[in-house]
Amino acid sequence: MKQSILTVVLALIAAVVLIFSVARGIWQKKRKDSAHSRRLLQLRRNLLVKALGNEYKVDSLIEFEQAKDENITLEAAMESAIERWEHDNR
Repeated sequence: MKQSILTVVLALIAAVVLIFSVARGIWQKKRKDSAHSRRLLQLRRNLLVKALGNEYKVDSLIEFEQAKDENITLEAAMESAIERWEHDNR
């Protein structure tokens, strides 16, 4: 009897630890995704300022960088577009 109760208690403890572990992983992923989204928004706003609010121009600048390297991430393309704009407009 005591052994079966102990087994149930240990199983419950293991289940709780597993649930918290999974929840923590999900929370950290959402937090990371949120930070990444904020970074992309920040980069796009930077490009919008440089392009005087012209969304079409911003998209063109990003697409130009992506055309040069089709494996580039959106974040890297935006950073490259900002660097290129700043270099070209010195």
